[in-house]
Amino acid sequence: MKRYLLVSPLLFLVGCGSSDHTPESCTASSTEEGAIVLNCEGSEPVIVRESEADESACKAVVDDGQYVVTCPGQDPVVLSGEGGVGCLVTPNDDDTFTVSCPDTEPLILRSGRDGADGKVGVDGEDGEDGKDGKNGADGAQGEPGQDGIAGESCALEDNGDATLSLSCPGSDPIILSTEGVATPCTVTDLGDEAYQLTCPGSDTVTLNNGTDGQDGESCSVTDNSDGSYTLTCPGSDPITLRDGTDGKNGEDGEDGEDGEDGAAGQNAQPCTITAATPESYILGCPGSAPVLITNGTDGTNGTNGSSCTVTPSGQDYVLSCPGGSPVIINNGEDGAAGQDGQDGTDGATCAVSANADASYTLTCDGSAPVTFTNGAPVGGGDSTLGAPCSLTPNSKCMSKELEYMWLADMDLSGVNFSNSEAEFARFDNSNLTGAIFYSTILDSAVMTYANLTNAVFIEARAVRVNFNDAMLNGVNFTGAALADSTFVNASLIGAILINAVAGNSSGGAEFLNANLTNANFTGATLAAYNANPSNFIRFDGSNLYNADFRNVVWAVNAGYTTTFANANLTCAYMDAAVTSKQVSWTNATCPDGTLASATTGCTGKLTRGASCP
Repeated sequence: MKRYLLVSPLLFLVGCGSSDHTPESCTASSTEEGAIVLNCEGSEPVIVRESEADESACKAVVDDGQYVVTCPGQDPVVLSGEGGVGCLVTPNDDDTFTVSCPDTEPLILRSGRDGADGKVGVDGEDGEDGKDGKNGADGAQGEPGQDGIAGESCALEDNGDATLSLSCPGSDPIILSTEGVATPCTVTDLGDEAYQLTCPGSDTVTLNNGTDGQDGESCSVTDNSDGSYTLTCPGSDPITLRDGTDGKNGEDGEDGEDGEDGAAGQNAQPCTITAATPESYILGCPGSAPVLITNGTDGTNGTNGSSCTVTPSGQDYVLSCPGGSPVIINNGEDGAAGQDGQDGTDGATCAVSANADASYTLTCDGSAPVTFTNGAPVGGGDSTLGAPCSLTPNSKCMSKELEYMWLADMDLSGVNFSNSEAEFARFDNSNLTGAIFYSTILDSAVMTYANLTNAVFIEARAVRVNFNDAMLNGVNFTGAALADSTFVNASLIGAILINAVAGNSSGGAEFLNANLTNANFTGATLAAYNANPSNFIRFDGSNLYNADFRNVVWAVNAGYTTTFANANLTCAYMDAAVTSKQVSWTNATCPDGTLASATTGCTGKLTRGASCP
């Protein structure tokens, strides 16, 4: 069965596409609707529809599986099978393509055309020859010029009269006919990358591969060393640029509002002097390391001088003095009797009266009465009003009964309470600076927040006394009994606790979070009375920097514990034997400045560092 079809104008471009696959000619196939589809590599399928009415048109005939195109006056062209005619395009590996057409040599084409060369600029007028200058240094290579304008592609236009116009930039249009059997165009290589395209019915067209355009020239800047620079760009006159001058200073802005007052500064802390030993003192000033000041030793006594002697020699005397010659002193003759002197004024009359306390009062006219004793002890109270004593600064209140007395918030600085009994007395917040409690009984007294700086408690009995938050810098507790007393948050910088006893059956003393810097515990008894925790001696959380614990009595019985949990013992003096006693070092800092071991405590860590005082 034969069918006649109207062939599309695209029929004559069969085989001119490119492909990444093996080159093939165009092939044709029929559809159920009776259309013929042309399939060419690299192009969309083209549908050729039937037409039997126009005898002048080319016809496509399907004959035994082959598709034959017949045009009036032309030989038939077989589209597929043996005898198929068409150009073949083969892609190469270097972005080029090989075009093979019947009766022509293979042609290699590049992808796209190079842009056309730019026009050569017009030469400028010759200037006057300048003087030869010194050869300048080679300038930096300019940046590559811009690529030339991309070539325009050809266009195919249907003229509506069975012809097509092929228009390519730079060439006259070529008229292609859609009637009859098309004769293929031929391409001839002219050399020098020029090609000649010949198509039937059209003028021959010469095609040239464009050459690369010239590299563009960059601008350059020359420093003229006078604050100016010359900018030179191709095709333009040089331009001289100069550094700009600084602008005028702007007017001062208005004063800003005053800032808020800063917070009030803290009052400076005064230096303190605390007794370290009977013969030395510690000078402590904020921001400085403590300084130990030692009393100087007495100088050597001078040699006693020799006395002069007087020796009788008859009626005369011989005066002999060391280092000098003897001198004879003659008795002089009695002088003449002098005149009688005038009678003196009568003296004032004195009177002595006995007092009820075995003392006496001497009263003389014109003088204040004087009270004296014949050597028998007399009470330590003052003669001023008070019960049982005046209780004023620097007064005496010795050997008095002060039990349960309310002495809080008073200025008792320098008062001497020696040999008095003050059990359960209240001294809260009182100023007791320099007060003397020698051999005083203070059991269960309260001294919280009291200022006891440099106070004396030598041989005092201060059992169960509350010293919490008290100021005890430089206090002297030598030989004092301090069992079951508490010193929580108290300051005992430079305190002297030589031979003090910190525990008995009443309980153990507690120095919790106290400041015991430079405190002296030599010879003190710091052994717990028994294994009951209430009898433990505690220094937990306290600062014991440079404290002295030499010759201290520690407990040896298991469980009779003295604790230094979280305490700072840096630079403290410790005997080596302490590590074998009942002492707990949990999280303490040892004398060498390192943390105590969880298993061995401060064993091997008792050596004070080289930086210690």
